[in-house]
Amino acid sequence: MKKIALFLGLLGLAGCGPKVPPDLPKCYPCQISVIQAGAPLVDAAVTLQSPEVGQRWFPMGTTDQTGTAVMFTNGRYPGAPAGVYKVLVFKGTSEPSRFGPSPPEDSPAYQTWLERTSHENLAEYIVVELQYNDAKQTPHEIEVKSKGKNEMTIDVGQAVKIRIP
Repeated sequence: MKKIALFLGLLGLAGCGPKVPPDLPKCYPCQISVIQAGAPLVDAAVTLQSPEVGQRWFPMGTTDQTGTAVMFTNGRYPGAPAGVYKVLVFKGTSEPSRFGPSPPEDSPAYQTWLERTSHENLAEYIVVELQYNDAKQTPHEIEVKSKGKNEMTIDVGQAVKIRIP
């Protein structure tokens, strides 16, 4: 038993998290809050796009219940490299299933619900104006700096319902 505890302790010291690439620039904490129609926009994808051609490091996050997305570079390294970025926001949705909302994924009913709904052909929609997911059109920009707070709140206007073909 002591050998197992020692092994697990050494394993913890070695680290099990993602190995940081040697060429990843230093990243700084960054968060973006998104408002739509006067309320926090929940479950939206937020991406920071650099004007550089061939951008390698993409800060991104998903908004929580308060409409705030904490940025992770390439989805796994906390923060964002210093620089100027266009702020892109995307959120999609689909028609509700005729089998009702999804039960919790860890419940026994989830697998049955998933099997039933996988055969449905539900219409999908974009609910944020397309300009906010286009670096050439979005009015939102942030400069991530090494000092100070890298935070901003953006408004993406009224909700829309654009069908995805």
